Amino acid sequence: MKSLKLKFAATISLLVVIILLVNAAATLVVRNRQMRQEIADSGVSFAQMTVAPLCQGYELYYASGYYKFREIVSNLMSMNRYVDRIQILDINGEIKFDSRDLETGALLGREKPLVTDPGLMERVKRLDITWQEVTLEGGARRLEIVTPYVEEWGRHRLSVRYLASFDALVQLFRNTLLQVLLLTLVFVLLGAALAYAAARQITEPISRLTVAAREMGRGQLEQAVAVRSDDEIGELAQNFNQMALQLKENLEALAESYEQLSQANLELRKLDQLKSEFIANISHELRTPLTAIAGYADYLAMEKLGPLTDTQHNGLEVMRRNIRRLMRQIKELLDFTTIEAGHLAVEIRPFDLKPLLDEVADTLHTELEKKKLWVKLEVPEGVRVLADRERIGQVMDNLIINAVKFTSQGGVTIRAAPQGGDLVRVTVSDTGIGIPPDSIHKVFARFQQLDGSSTRRYGGVGLGLAIVKSILDAHRVEIGVKSVLGQGTEFVFDLPLAKG
Repeated sequence: MKSLKLKFAATISLLVVIILLVNAAATLVVRNRQMRQEIADSGVSFAQMTVAPLCQGYELYYASGYYKFREIVSNLMSMNRYVDRIQILDINGEIKFDSRDLETGALLGREKPLVTDPGLMERVKRLDITWQEVTLEGGARRLEIVTPYVEEWGRHRLSVRYLASFDALVQLFRNTLLQVLLLTLVFVLLGAALAYAAARQITEPISRLTVAAREMGRGQLEQAVAVRSDDEIGELAQNFNQMALQLKENLEALAESYEQLSQANLELRKLDQLKSEFIANISHELRTPLTAIAGYADYLAMEKLGPLTDTQHNGLEVMRRNIRRLMRQIKELLDFTTIEAGHLAVEIRPFDLKPLLDEVADTLHTELEKKKLWVKLEVPEGVRVLADRERIGQVMDNLIINAVKFTSQGGVTIRAAPQGGDLVRVTVSDTGIGIPPDSIHKVFARFQQLDGSSTRRYGGVGLGLAIVKSILDAHRVEIGVKSVLGQGTEFVFDLPLAKG
């Protein structure tokens, strides 16, 4: 991770570089304009001053004393450091003299070249001085100054063309660039040093805060940062120390609360275990005498102790119905203790679904008839599934009992329909009271019947649907529920089809 001091120093250095580069660019632009203007002003003045001596010297000495003329040209050109070439042209476009001949040593009798540039030809014929930037053959840029030579009696036969070089601009750029680089290096080093020192003043307290925070993360909460300053860093250190103290107090309180909660949870687990053991014991204790009572009631119903009147038969049937109800609740309690202990096991085997559903419907026929409810089975023949037959029967028994319990008119529909793949969808729907939308998520909770009054009004202990979900979870099957308040409820789950 990069140091904040280095980042700060690098940022300052970058700003210095940017400022110097911008300043250098502005300086170059200004100096370029100034230098170009200086070259133009100097060249024009030089042209006005030397046009007459050059043309007069040409007429006097070029043909008869070339070396004397060459001396005149050399002396005049040495007076201006920018002009590096001079041409003497007549108004017909013939180049009478070119200063490059001084370097090449051309003979006097060589053929005189003609001007081919129409623009230059026009400037040569003019009677006033002109100057402009031109590009020569080879791409070199020059300032061209064309000055007419008008004799005393007004005749204009010759003009002088001066070419001023911009090489000084290149040298200016190099010198300026070198100065900028040197200044940049000096100021970058100086700025970096100052920025590093300033950043150190800022980051040292932050570093101490970082170390303290790291130690706090390791559990060392007795950290205090000593920063003696009245700025934001000092205020941050004070807040950090206060936070560390508050955090220590909160963690101590949290640890104490956790200990109390752990102890309470331990006690609750013990109580829960005692409750489960009590439920199991009391269920077993109740089941034995209840089985005897049920057997004796069946014995009476078969009139083994003598004939019964219709009134006695009706009373006995009420007793038998309540015995079955109580036996079912005891079975739910025993199943609940089995599930709580984690001993719920399933035997997955193929079986025919329709006979099982017929058996469940027949078993609950009395309950349905008592409430004058209809039951409709829509189950095709030959649908075989892979599941625990006894447990799925228990699931269907609980779902139908739940539907009957909360349905006062109408009935219950049981459907089983293959889904086109390897599953069959089982649906139990009723026309009962329905479930409020905000209570649907509670229907599979243990000892839950939406509100406390439901248990008293509809009976049961609130374990039926919890057992249903536990059995289907053991099959790794999900169950869904849809309900419309006042219209009924539908429970849906899928079972795998048996192959072959």
